[in-house]
Amino acid sequence: MTEALIKNLIFHGAVIISIGLLAGLIYWQTITRDKKPEIIHGWRIAHAFLVIEGIFIIVMGLSIPNLSFSKPVLKILVWIITISGYGFVLAFIGGAWSGYRGLKPKPYGINTILFLGHFIGASGSIIGIAIIIYGALNSL
Repeated sequence: MTEALIKNLIFHGAVIISIGLLAGLIYWQTITRDKKPEIIHGWRIAHAFLVIEGIFIIVMGLSIPNLSFSKPVLKILVWIITISGYGFVLAFIGGAWSGYRGLKPKPYGINTILFLGHFIGASGSIIGIAIIIYGALNSL
């Protein structure tokens, strides 16, 4: 069971890295086609952040065997981190594509959806790190 959950995190981390790399291709195109600076900035952030987020998810998965969790806590960790990663995918890719940033929910509409993606991503990452700290303290 634990191995399957670890593989799940590694898989989803790799998918998010792939999305980040594809965002890098669009970033490259925005530079070579002399797009507006804010469009270039949006794709640069999407590219860099999603690659980093994917690496973060893989590292979380690889650290699990060295930590002490109950099965339910481990399942919660895996799903929170996975959902968090895809929340960031929605927020950063959607933001780069639409030109909105989603840092506040207004104006309502696409910006609200992007804000929700950021909220899911950030809160999931914070909860995930708290669970990792809990598992690390239990394994000492």
